Amino acid sequence: MSSPIGFPFRPIPILVVALAFILAAGLQAQTRQVLPGFAALRWGSSRALVKKTFAEKGYFRLLSEDQAFAYFEGPWLGRQARIAIGFEGGRMFEAVLTFATSGRAALRDYRDLVRGISDIYGAPTSAVEAYQPPYEIGDGREIEAIRANMATISAAWSFADGNDISALIDRADLSTIVIYTNTALMAAYIEGLGKR
Repeated sequence: MSSPIGFPFRPIPILVVALAFILAAGLQAQTRQVLPGFAALRWGSSRALVKKTFAEKGYFRLLSEDQAFAYFEGPWLGRQARIAIGFEGGRMFEAVLTFATSGRAALRDYRDLVRGISDIYGAPTSAVEAYQPPYEIGDGREIEAIRANMATISAAWSFADGNDISALIDRADLSTIVIYTNTALMAAYIEGLGKR
């Protein structure tokens, strides 16, 4: 699915976002640093401030926006990304980054991004790379397993303030998705969806 401006990555279904939220919220927070925001902006920043800061600092280029999200592109952790910044009540609550990849490079790129995040925040609170038979790690058929939905590959970092980061491989296009979330504002967003 494309956005009106041809945004090449389809929006993440709310179920995936909710699943990442539930997974990370279910993890016991470690006493590590807090996750006060994303890209030098604090959680709860206004849409206007996000757009102004990104433009002034040259972080990301605005592609489009709708009621709930503003879509940007630019480098993050040394790789080009598409970024969807989510807003609840006009306040930033998440950043969903999609890193395109292809074929056999998908697993390598995912692992590189997990290492990059770990270099900043420490080891993940939870990391899973599991395959269902007939697949197994190291068999050379990992990408086939991902595409067949026979692999679970994800990592999550939980913080003392209850916020989190999740990373996973999207089996549809093998992109790596990294989600930075303010769990309190995410909960309000999900609650609001139920009322719409």
